[in-house]
Amino acid sequence: MYDTHLRYLAVAFLDAESVRPNQEEITDLISEFRDFQLTPVAVQEPGLLGQDRRVGFVSHDNAWQIVLLGKQFHVARVANHPLGADLGNFSEFCEKANEMLKWVLKRFERRPHRLAGVQEGVLPEKSDDEIDAVARRLLILPAAFKERSLGEWDWRAAPRISRRIGGRDEMTNTIVTIKKINGAFSATIDPSISSPLAPLPEKFSAIRVDIDINTVQDNTSARFQDAHMDSFFKNVSAWHEEIVAEIKSLINK
Repeated sequence: MYDTHLRYLAVAFLDAESVRPNQEEITDLISEFRDFQLTPVAVQEPGLLGQDRRVGFVSHDNAWQIVLLGKQFHVARVANHPLGADLGNFSEFCEKANEMLKWVLKRFERRPHRLAGVQEGVLPEKSDDEIDAVARRLLILPAAFKERSLGEWDWRAAPRISRRIGGRDEMTNTIVTIKKINGAFSATIDPSISSPLAPLPEKFSAIRVDIDINTVQDNTSARFQDAHMDSFFKNVSAWHEEIVAEIKSLINK
């Protein structure tokens, strides 16, 4: 279904307000994931009393991120282009991100109470008419909208589904968002061509699809052990594939 991906994201929700990595802990994390050539960065987390200074880590190519916030630790694989990039297989990302999260959780002696696996991306290129046709298949529109082109639109659903995670039944949110995005990016200029003119931004429209499967927020006990995380991140990519098949059928009906 996807043409390219914007981001893969794996999240462990937890109580980490008191986690303030010292220099030794930062050095240990960088050493453990030396293959990524991580650099520590300051992260501002919004809070009730304003911005709270936290710590994150980014790889040398900005493609990988590890962020340690007060209520969640997350690992992300991100694209550096507004229309996405080849981020590899989602299941492989989940496997790697799970190992990274487990290491960080053990280092700071924390257990999560929620888990999430997310992929965000864009569909293969479509004309404006094709994008508009998808919107009309997904949306019930008032009469005043039916004869007009839709500059923007957004479809979202979030059912709760019970899933088996590490030998226990857990209720999960299965959140799907499908929307039209508009933007622009500057074309790359061949350095061998001498021109005093800056390139005009290239405008684009595309259909973005985000899928977020996460355990519900109702239970805040720090109950997920490594076995639960292994189960969740092994299975979440298959759950995503089931949703992808249904979305693909819905869009192309």
